[in-house]
Formats: sequence, C-alpha cells, structure tokens
Amino acid sequence: MNSTNLYIILTDSIVKVGGAEIYVRNKCNYLKGKNWNVLIFSMYEGEIRIEDLKEYKPYIRKEFQIFPFAYSFKHRKQLIDNVITLSSAYNPHKIVLESNSLRLSLWGELIAQQLHAKHLLFTLEEKPLIKGKGMLDFLQFKYRRRELVGIAKESLQFLFAPYYKISANESYFLPAYCTNPIEDIECLWLKKIPKADFCLASFGRLEKPYLQTVLADMREFVLLHTDLTFNLIFIGGELSGCSVQNQIKRMFSKCSNVHVLVTGFIFPVPLSLIRKVNVFLSSAGSASATNQLGIPTISYDTIDKQPIGIMGKTTKHSLFRDNEPKVKGCDLLREILIENKYDFTPIPFVKSTPDFSSHLDFLNKSKNEQEYFNFSSYKTGKVENIKIYLYRFGGYYCYKTVEKCYLYCMRKQKNKT
Repeated sequence: MNSTNLYIILTDSIVKVGGAEIYVRNKCNYLKGKNWNVLIFSMYEGEIRIEDLKEYKPYIRKEFQIFPFAYSFKHRKQLIDNVITLSSAYNPHKIVLESNSLRLSLWGELIAQQLHAKHLLFTLEEKPLIKGKGMLDFLQFKYRRRELVGIAKESLQFLFAPYYKISANESYFLPAYCTNPIEDIECLWLKKIPKADFCLASFGRLEKPYLQTVLADMREFVLLHTDLTFNLIFIGGELSGCSVQNQIKRMFSKCSNVHVLVTGFIFPVPLSLIRKVNVFLSSAGSASATNQLGIPTISYDTIDKQPIGIMGKTTKHSLFRDNEPKVKGCDLLREILIENKYDFTPIPFVKSTPDFSSHLDFLNKSKNEQEYFNFSSYKTGKVENIKIYLYRFGGYYCYKTVEKCYLYCMRKQKNKT
C-alpha cells in the first residue's frame, strides 16, 4: 500500500488456465515488483487454479459479462462506483486501467473516465471482431490515441481489415508473455502413463478450434502406424458446457495401439511431464514454451487451424503463418518420428521472469492529455440491440442462456470450417 501507482486489469477470466490467465499472472507479478499496486477484476466465476490470482477472487464481477448499456443508468453507475471505491482505498496518484478484450473495453473506458485514469485496450483475442458502428468508432478513437494494441503484428490488421488497411508499422502489438507455465515440480501424472513407442501431446485449452485439426492429424498418424504404440496426452481443460474431452475419448476408443490421458487444467505444469513427450502439437504461447525446451513442436495457425510448421526447423511462428506453405500434420510427424529428418537437442530448463518494460514504454508514448470516448454518440449495432432487449426483458439468466447457445453454435461452426 506504500506505492502511489495503481494498475487495474479488466480481464475475462482468472478461473481457468490458459494464455490469458498466465499473462495476467505474469503482468501482475512484474508490476508488483516495480512497486505498483494491482487490482484485477474479471467476470467468470469458478475455481481459481493459479495461486497468484486467488487474492483477486473477491473482485470477480459477473455483471461485467453484460453489455454495459443494457443496464439502466443507475445500475451501471452502481457497478462503476464499486470499482472506484475499491480503487480509492489505495489513494493512488497515478492510475492505469488495462482491458483485455473488446467486450470489457467499454466498461474499461467508462471506469477510466470516472477515475481519470489512462485506459489501455490490450486485446488478448487472437482474431478480434468488431460488431457494430459504435464499437468501430470507439476502437478508432482508441487507436488514434495509441491506446489500442494487439498480441501480434497482425492483430490490428485483422481487426480493421473489413473497414480499411493498416500498415505493418502502425499495427501496434506487445508481447503477452505466457510461455512460463512449466516448473520443475513433482509429477503424479507419470504413474498414469504406460510404456509406449511414442508420446504425442497437445498443450492448451481443449475447446480451441485448431485442436480439431490436431486430433485429426494424430488419428491419421496412429492409424497409419498400427505396429507402434502411442500415448496421447492433452495438457489442459475446457470451458464449462464443452464436450471435447468426451470427443477425444470417442475418437480413439477403437485404436488398440493408443492410450489417452487428459489432465484437465493444471498449473504449474510439471517439467517431467513435458519431457515425457516426443512431439507437441500446439499453438501460440504453449508451442513456444515447449520449443524453448528443445522438444519437437508442430505449431498451428489459429486462423486457418492448419499446421504452420516445425518450430525452429521450418518456421519460427507459433500463432499465424507468414508465407509458410500448408503441410499436413501427419507428414510432419512422419518426418520427425519415423524419418528422423531433424536433429533436436534438449535445452536445459531455466525459470524465467517476464519483463514487461515494453508495456510501460508503450503507455508513455501514447497521448498524455486525458480524453475519453463520448458514449452519448455511441451507435449500438444489431447484436448489441439484441443484448439490450434480452437483458431488459428477460434478465441476466435469459441473456446468458441465449449467449451460451450462440457461442456453442459458433464453436461448432468454427470446428467445421
């Protein structure tokens, strides 16, 4: 409480284990080490798996799941005032508020205006999508102030692509360090892994669309090599309402040469479990994490959901392809495991502490004068109008039920394409 600086993070969730949660944990620890006070507000309830985030359980606000203008002015003000009251307890001289998704950014701007805080929209979404004229106007406002930034050089280009083109040097991005979930700790999972010729694994949340390609690639490979035995390990869990774990078990139930293990959400991930794997098939920070240990890693593009290549051999990218030719995952597995086409040298494990100084530098280069978006001119889009109608006439549970059905259908559609 000695610091006069307060950093507030509005993020979707702290209750599961994924790249966003690990990033928030790393950013929080970095800021505390630089003598900032930190408050983290999130919107999904559940069991918090990351120890460093458990102190922020009292700041979960499920009300932030709702589009802010679906609430009455009085109700919206009460929610914002609650954040202001909690923030004021730190008696801060300087306040920075960071939003991690488009849906939370509107709340972030409204709260920042009342706190007279700098508001950075650092979207952790791999391919954020603008819905409505009002959101477009808001994002353009944040972009002009250099208060909008993505996780990769392509992020803002994807974001504004339907409207206009952004040059590469003006597509602002910052590292969302999340490649340090691995620690050298005891692993009880090893007892559940039988002997096999090879061990293939995926590292990350199960409902990610690219995992459907991973599963197909794994299945094709093990069926081509019925003379060999395989352990298939899936390090990660899934969102409530998803059924990928059951799908995985069904896909391989008739493969007599396969043993499947799904760990669910675990943090930290034991180093000995990671070292047990011959090849990882993953994306983004998870792919980078295993590649840093010298373990063969096939990375997958989060947009087209196809393999980018073998990290450190045929590609250096883990999130989006950059002119790499499309290849079949089964062929890459054959090159690594059967043909031994590449040499891989294990890299010693070194516990890392991410440095977020580039984030603070970026903030210092944004506009200094305080200015906030004028929401009196915000034009709600079709989807936002539906959200307002659902909440005002059906209440929270009607709103959430319809949203869950919509997201389920969207995930099913993504997995088909």
